[in-house]
Amino acid sequence: MLYKYSYITNHAVHDLNRYLNLFFNQIENVKRNEKFLVGKYLDTNFPGKRNKDLIEKFAKFFNSYKVLNNADRDKFNTLVKRSDFIEVFYEDINLCCKDYQSDNLRNLLGNDSLKNLMIYLYTNVFGSNRKNLLDHYLKIFDLMPQKICPFCGLEKMHRMYKEDYDHLAPKALYPLFALNLKNMAPMCHICNSKFKTQIDIFYKNNIRRPFAYPYTTTIDIDLDFTGSIIDQADSSNFLGIWNIKIFPVNLLTATWVDVFNIKERYEKDYLEVDFNDWMDEFIDSLIRDNVRIEEIKDLVAQFSIMAESLYRIRLNNCNIIKAPLFKFLACGELNEFYESVLKKIKKSIAA
Repeated sequence: MLYKYSYITNHAVHDLNRYLNLFFNQIENVKRNEKFLVGKYLDTNFPGKRNKDLIEKFAKFFNSYKVLNNADRDKFNTLVKRSDFIEVFYEDINLCCKDYQSDNLRNLLGNDSLKNLMIYLYTNVFGSNRKNLLDHYLKIFDLMPQKICPFCGLEKMHRMYKEDYDHLAPKALYPLFALNLKNMAPMCHICNSKFKTQIDIFYKNNIRRPFAYPYTTTIDIDLDFTGSIIDQADSSNFLGIWNIKIFPVNLLTATWVDVFNIKERYEKDYLEVDFNDWMDEFIDSLIRDNVRIEEIKDLVAQFSIMAESLYRIRLNNCNIIKAPLFKFLACGELNEFYESVLKKIKKSIAA
């Protein structure tokens, strides 16, 4: 995404998925008349194996699997094995993901027993070990090159508590991926619960699309505000009219913008709300540093200097928006806006 996470390989949080894969291997050749036996099919260290609700869900899936014909078993077993390499699906749009969707797995097994099992395992077993999860998160956090959410570039990531672990491919839609850490990434609460939610990152309107995998891929994005109307320059548009273009223009960026509602989010939650405060801070800094501003050209030069400074620390303090914004303000074509800023500067100096 906006920067890459380090993938933590050797950690106890991987154990549950490993034990589950052992279970799938154990039942590959099960006979149709066999019964589910905990001691036979679950590893001795499988967590939660004494939980009656969990055992019931294992048994329901087991009973659905054992009556499959050989072709359907082979199909399911192949899906399980390939699901362990989920990282290849994110950016290669030639790879079809529909066989992994819950509807297709329901059709294969005849019911939702797999989905119910996987969600229960995630919610009641995986998610219950908070100490291990926090330790895993802190290992990722300490290696973050920036302490800002890489999915929005705006919200601070915290060390005092574990941020949300988002299922990039939603677990309810792609249940085989529910316990695979390759399908989970720390994400700020706003990105996770307000914007991405249960959106299918692999398909939109039934059309396959790529998603930038946060453990391998960085999208070096930039914004262009050309054509925007600043509020001080047009009294009929109190909040301004923001024309946001996002570069580079490609499929990865398009998916990112869509999934996290980037354009509207940047506009409604930041530009419309914070623009005047950003300008006041800019004016205060000029006055504090005794910068001489007498003409529009002096102001434009300072906008350019500020843009260069903000670009150097883009993933900090909303600079992902502010840096290109100040670059736009330095275009030299916003005379009415410049005049309004000059008046504010003179008024502040006089005060």
